[in-house]
Parts: sequence; C-alpha cells; structure tokens
Amino acid sequence: MEDSSQEDEQILPEEDENTKVIKECLEAFHSKDSICEASIFKTVKKYFNAGGTPEEVVNVLAESFQGIGNLARQLVLWLEFCGENQNETEKMVEDHVKELLEEHFDPRKADTIFSDEGDLPGWLGEMISYPTWRNLFYSLADKHPDCIMLNFTIKLISDAGFTDEISSVSTASQQIDVFSRILKTSIASILTFRGTSLQDIISDLVKLVCSSKHTYFYTIALLHQAAKDKGTGYKLRYLSQELERRARLMGRDTCNITLGMNGAAAYPVIYQALTSMLTLSKNALNSGDVTTIYHLYSSDDPPPVAFLRLPQLFELLIDALYSPSARSHPPPFLSYSSC
Repeated sequence: MEDSSQEDEQILPEEDENTKVIKECLEAFHSKDSICEASIFKTVKKYFNAGGTPEEVVNVLAESFQGIGNLARQLVLWLEFCGENQNETEKMVEDHVKELLEEHFDPRKADTIFSDEGDLPGWLGEMISYPTWRNLFYSLADKHPDCIMLNFTIKLISDAGFTDEISSVSTASQQIDVFSRILKTSIASILTFRGTSLQDIISDLVKLVCSSKHTYFYTIALLHQAAKDKGTGYKLRYLSQELERRARLMGRDTCNITLGMNGAAAYPVIYQALTSMLTLSKNALNSGDVTTIYHLYSSDDPPPVAFLRLPQLFELLIDALYSPSARSHPPPFLSYSSC
C-alpha cells in the first residue's frame, strides 16, 4: 500500500503539469482564427505531447475559425470585379491594417515572438521587403523605442540595404552598427548632393544624431577627425557646425563638447571665459570675459585663433557690434579671427 501511494505521488505532479499545458493550448485554440497563427504548429505539437486528443483539437480549431483574412481578400476581389482600381483597393486595405496594428500593437507580446519561434520568423523577412510595412515598423519603432522585436527589425531593414529610409528613425541610434551605417550614408549623401533639398537630409540627420549625448559626441568626434582631409574638410566642418547650431536650437548644451574638440582644455583661461558665455543657459557676452579674451589675443603668445572662429561666439560678437541697444562694443578682434 505504501509503495502504491508513493507511485501516485510521483505521477500526480506530471499529470497536473500536462493538464495545465492542455488547458493553455485549448485557450489558444479557442481564440479567433487561431489556426491562422504562425505558431499554430508548435502549439498543436505541444498539445499532443501533453496527451491531448486529436478529435478535440480539430473541433476547437474548426469552431474558432472565422476566416477574416479570406473574407477580406474576397471583398477586395468583389470590389475589383465591380470596377474599382486594383492598386487603390489594395492600398485601402493595407492602410486599414496599418491603423489596426498601430492601435493594438503590444510591445510585450511582440517581444515574445523570438522566444516562441526560437528563430527569425519567415514572415518578418517577407514584410520588410515591402515599403508599406517598412513604414509601419518605422512608425511603431518611434512609439515603442524599448521594444526588442522592433529594434531587431530596424537592424534587419538596415542590413537589407534600406539605410537611407531609416535616418529619421530615432531608435536606430540605439544600435551602434546601424547608427554608423546610417551616419556614413547620410554624410556621403550630403557631400555628393546636387539639389535643393539638402536641408531635409540634414534635418533627418540632426534628429538621429541628437537623440542622445552619446550619438552626438560620436558624430562630432568623427566629423572633427574627418575634417582634417584637405579635399572635403571644409564641407565636414560646415556640417559639424550646422549640427551644433541645430542641436542648440533643440535645447542641447553643446558648449563643452565643442570646446573640447577644439583643444580648449589646454588653455584653461580662455576655456573658462568661453564656457561662462557659451553655455546654453547663458549664451551671452559679458564685459569681464570679453576683456579677458581680448588681453589673451593681444599678448605675445596668443591662443589659437580657432576659438574666435566658433560660430556661436562669432554670432554673439556680430550681434553686439551691430545691435543699436548694445551698451558697449566688443574689442576689435573680429578682424583678428578672419586672419
């Protein structure tokens, strides 16, 4: 009797686990059009391994089937038969599906795709081959930046050669290889651009670069190094300055990075003077620091003139020089900076 009781205790936990698995699978089978789910074969296999019966799963799948996808396809065919334009009809359906996906998208469920599938789902690779669904992924990625599945999809799109499309997708900056690829493509496009919409390309690049301090620093450091090239250096310096200007307009304090890239740390006096005037919270001249800079450049061993050529400082000096409301004019080192 004791041996029989011990055997029952060993069997019961396994039976309870199988019962739980069967219950979970049946719940999945009862969902609308569950037979159309990509994971249906794995769920059915899991159900049978737990001891489920074929008759039950067939009946449940048949009862839950509504064929919504087939009905939608049939409706499209009817519209085309009635004379509607095929492209317009398909676009109407795609737009409606996009709206539904954006409305009901659950990033937590989306992240389970990899754990459930165990590998890259085939339908994902097929989806990114169509512009409509790529645009959907871009939109979703901006709304759900922490979704693993969407970030992985953005990388897939980049690897597939659509880098030029994702320059405005903020989540692309979270993956260094994707970001570097986009940055390289964008800079190359700017250097070789011949047209009137250059500012649009720069605007997309600014949005991506300014998505974090790390990406901004990475980009400015890269441009600073690349600007040493004699052939395209002046273009890259302009791009770096334009990124800095737009970053300030977006509320980013770029002062320390700009001064650091220009070697201001080696000149602590002028570094302190420029920092006190060019930080985002101030961005204004003051007589004490201007006088300090004047004396430094009037000395026998002046600092590099590059500090006077910083666009932000140059703008402040120009404004002070020509502003009717200015209480005093800046010392005459504007001409010095142009030498």
